[in-house]
Amino acid sequence: MAETSPRRARLRFGWSAAALFVLAASPASAQRKPETAPPERTDPQGIAASAPAPGTRIIDYVTSLRAAGYDIIYSDALLTPAMRVEAEPPSGDALTRLEEVLAPHGLALRRGPRRTWLVVMAAPDRERPRPQAPPRAVPSASEIESIIVTASRYSLERQSVAAPRTLSQTDLTDLPTLGEDALRATRVLPGLSGSGVGAKFHARGGETDETLLFLDGVRLYDPYHLKDFQSLFSSIAPRMLDSVEVLTGGYPADFGDRMSAVVEMQSRTPVERRHYEVGASTLTTSVLSSGRFGEDRGSWLASMRRGNLDLIANAAENDFGRPTYGDLFGKIGYTFDSGVTATAGSLLVNDRISLRDPGSATAGADYDDGYIWLAVDDDRGGKLAVRYLLSHTLLDDGRDGVMDDPDLGAGVLLEKRRFESSLVKADASFAVSARQALRFGAELERMSARYRFEATGVPAVPVDLAALEPGAAAASVASGTGARSARAALDGQQQAVYLAYRVQPIARLTAEVG
Repeated sequence: MAETSPRRARLRFGWSAAALFVLAASPASAQRKPETAPPERTDPQGIAASAPAPGTRIIDYVTSLRAAGYDIIYSDALLTPAMRVEAEPPSGDALTRLEEVLAPHGLALRRGPRRTWLVVMAAPDRERPRPQAPPRAVPSASEIESIIVTASRYSLERQSVAAPRTLSQTDLTDLPTLGEDALRATRVLPGLSGSGVGAKFHARGGETDETLLFLDGVRLYDPYHLKDFQSLFSSIAPRMLDSVEVLTGGYPADFGDRMSAVVEMQSRTPVERRHYEVGASTLTTSVLSSGRFGEDRGSWLASMRRGNLDLIANAAENDFGRPTYGDLFGKIGYTFDSGVTATAGSLLVNDRISLRDPGSATAGADYDDGYIWLAVDDDRGGKLAVRYLLSHTLLDDGRDGVMDDPDLGAGVLLEKRRFESSLVKADASFAVSARQALRFGAELERMSARYRFEATGVPAVPVDLAALEPGAAAASVASGTGARSARAALDGQQQAVYLAYRVQPIARLTAEVG
């Protein structure tokens, strides 16, 4: 119990540092510009500087434009993966080049509602609209033939051999879940099931700890709130995610640490210059901020949530205790003139639970989980794309309790757990040809764990002690009296390398050996 005060001091320091990170990433700390309507962006990321090479899949070029901030909508029934760039387009802005790439396939680019662009069938009897001078007026609904929204597509070197199940950001927010929980929403996918109470899930009948969880490429260890109470909620807010991909079998070579499933969560990439959200429900209160800066080269995203169970307990005037929990996510990224993108992010999770049985027992738990990382993506449109990742993880957990009950006995419990991990990782993909790719990578991870357990207890003397033989009664009391303690310290490292070769002999078949 004496160690509670330093823990709370560290907790206050951690949340203060996290708040400073969010303030530093928000537009309030940057130089203010006059609030005017944002101009039409012609080429925010310099995409026009590198035209798509002949043989490149058109959907890959569209994906790069969407990542640069262009809101392009297409149907995969119209723009198929088999369509490729036939000839390098002439000089011009990115949208003009996209028009030139689409034209040989009978497709065109048309202005859509709310600053979007639609890939449609080209009209043979009139000239295709040019994107250099888009009309300000929003076209009427009758001018739009159809809009089919699909998840982002990835090139061959990033595409999974086992087709993943994908939940988009709209799916995550529209699915009704307890406590607005992103991981709980994945249960709608085939092969996944849960207990109905906790947020953890089973994949293909496996245990809950056999699933590998990633957020922006960083591995998450047990990212749940209220872990001592069946992990009621996850620490991932749906509004901060762009998509969730779930693999339930046939993993690529770079996944091999779990048996049941792999869940890859990608955070949102802000498109609007400024965006703010405030949400409140029975179980959670949340704030989200995102936007772009530096002539659209940089972006930030910050999300903060707190649980409302303590407020509900106060309103009910219940004296059983106070469960408080919250999480904070933040990231900031910038694309340099060379085309290299650097992204720094953090995820902080805290639970503080106090329970009491007036007059007999008190118990408490304090969980502090922290993840920080720096990712550098070097993908400048050539055949080689490399991603470097540095990350550090700290999980600091503690539980304690005191009981003094005439019927049950008296005792004191103290448990401390601390886990640290530092990771250096590099992943690369090389496009051998339009239908062949090599993927390879290596990682080095240093891990340490500390464990401490102390307990003392004296059982209550049974009421019918006189009915027992004197020797048996004395042995019964002595066998349950005393103190127990345990300490453990583990340190180690893990190295891993992988190599995989992928080939796409036909449009609907991808094979990999690794």
